[in-house]
Parts: sequence; structure tokens; C-alpha cells
Amino acid sequence: IKTPYLNCENKVIVLQEVYLAFLWAVTYFFLVVQEEGLQKQIKQNYFAGNILFNTPVLIGALKLFKWALTLPKSYSAWDSNLPNPENPNNAEEAYYAPKVNGIFIDAVNYVIFHEYSHLLNRHCETIKEIKTRSSGCISDDERTLLIEMEKEADLLAKEAIVKSGDSERDKLHKGLAIVICQCANLFLVGNP
Repeated sequence: IKTPYLNCENKVIVLQEVYLAFLWAVTYFFLVVQEEGLQKQIKQNYFAGNILFNTPVLIGALKLFKWALTLPKSYSAWDSNLPNPENPNNAEEAYYAPKVNGIFIDAVNYVIFHEYSHLLNRHCETIKEIKTRSSGCISDDERTLLIEMEKEADLLAKEAIVKSGDSERDKLHKGLAIVICQCANLFLVGNP
């Protein structure tokens, strides 16, 4: 599994289907845990500081998350008994799937704009030149430059999807998509 990337040779943004499945699954897990494991329990005055995976929707979300975490090591097909975007297994999944789909679409837009920003800002030449060398030959200044280019692409991607004229609710929705996307990607980092 690879996070989306810009192929600098042919200027194509590459999105793996397995990455998209991973991102949807993580988004589903985060949203269901937030709403069912935290908000509902807090509103009903029985949240004791830890999330109880004791309802079918929370158990399904956890099973989906555990499956998603296996994907970076080895591919396996999406079990149709797990929550999914196409054929929810019950009314609770049918309630959450469209909400997750909306956040997921904004997250995918964010990663596409992030990669497009690299292209737009002509980062390819610098990235190719630095990354063709072994990691031991990259200077601290070059590492800093790569980090700055990533920050620039993140900022431009955020500005592309979150507009100043958006309602506060839309800004929150899109911001949540960005945060979930970044958090999901942390599960894919092989080397800090």
C-alpha cells in the first residue's frame, strides 16, 4: 500500500484502490467511534473514560479497522460482512455509510490537490534530484527543503478544498476530512 503520489516522470497522480479502501475504513472507524463510543455515551451520562466496543456498530467498526491495519503488510479482499460503502449490512451501517462517504470524498480531494500542488509548484525536479541519492547522502538542508515542500503542498491542498465562503459546518466537515486523512496516513509511515 502506498499513499497517493505524483509520478514525476509522466506527471500522473497515482491512487491505489487498496489505499482508498484503507482510507474509507479508517474514516468509518473514527466517525463511528466518535459518535457512538464518545458522543452518545457522554450524552447518556455513562462514559467512564474508555470506549466500550459493546454494540454491533462499534464491534463492526473495530473489525473493519483491524482489517484495514493489515493492508500495509499484505492485501486481503474486503469482507462483505464488514461495514462498507456500497452494501451496508444493517440500518446503523446504512446511517453511517453516507456520512463517511462525504468525509472520504473530501479527504480524497485533499490528497489529490496535495499531489497536484507538487506539480503546480514544480517540486518534481527538486524531489527527483534529492531522492535519487541514498538517504545517507541527503543533507539536513535538503531534508528541510523536502519537509517545506510537503507543508506547502498541504497548505495549498487545504486552501483548494476549504473556501473562505464556506459555511462553518462545511469548514468543519472539510477540516475533519483533512485531519482524518493525515491521521490515517500515520498508520502507513514505515520510518519516522
